[in-house]
Amino acid sequence: MGKFNIILVCMLTLACVVAPHLALAVEVAPRISDREIVESLTELKQQQKALNQRMDDMNQRITDLIHNLDKRFEAIDKRFATNDRRFEAMDRRFKSMMNWMLTLFGICDYPDSWSAGIHDLGSPYCPEAFKRKNGKSGRQLHTGQQIT
Repeated sequence: MGKFNIILVCMLTLACVVAPHLALAVEVAPRISDREIVESLTELKQQQKALNQRMDDMNQRITDLIHNLDKRFEAIDKRFATNDRRFEAMDRRFKSMMNWMLTLFGICDYPDSWSAGIHDLGSPYCPEAFKRKNGKSGRQLHTGQQIT
């Protein structure tokens, strides 16, 4: 162990002689006055306030955009409600036209036959079901009685 320590000390001494700038690599920092520190802190605080203001402005813009988007969605919802009412009116009109046609052509005498399901052969208002059940042809009243 003794020889190792001697060799290590010799190598370090040789390194310091050959490359003296490595031994003196530490620079002394220039002195900063208290005034410079205070000015730097003041500048940092101003920049922090400016950043906070920008963040607040951005938050306000985002809030305004969301509010405008909500208004647009409400307008779209109103349009959908209007369209829904139109489709319901069209459905009622189609049903009334279908009932009118069925009554006009003598398929069924029940005024609400379409909504009652005359197309269903199990319905008592369906002439085809009445014919199959009784073996007779003819139309029926909404009570299910045979018209002769």
